[in-house]
Amino acid sequence: VEVSTLQGTVTAAVMANAANSDRILEVACGPGRHSTFLASNFLTNKGGVLVSCDFSEQMVKKLKETYAGEMCDFSKVEGNKVHVDTSDTYMQFTDQGEPTLKNTCDLDKIIAEQGDFRKFVFGCRANNELLPFPS
Repeated sequence: VEVSTLQGTVTAAVMANAANSDRILEVACGPGRHSTFLASNFLTNKGGVLVSCDFSEQMVKKLKETYAGEMCDFSKVEGNKVHVDTSDTYMQFTDQGEPTLKNTCDLDKIIAEQGDFRKFVFGCRANNELLPFPS
């Protein structure tokens, strides 16, 4: 079953000509099963960055667990780094339950703070309309 759900991600990445990308933005990343595939197979080995975001606080926590888990080959490769921010730093909700942007982040600074790396994954809580960093 997992292979068939991964097919859409593979097709989208291939159609977007994402092979050897310097940066990939993944919105609605869920628990990270597709994120690990994208990071492992589509980022360049020379400083590629995957930014994985999800609106759900629970999914961002699961994303962090996925990269920390025993089954995650990406995290075992020397030079690969992961930082998943599970805090509610970037989003807040109005009294009506509507999301608003609370803070922004300096993604370039976060990346620079990693030092040398082969590939880097940054995860945070956001959605496609409220990204906490400039495009």
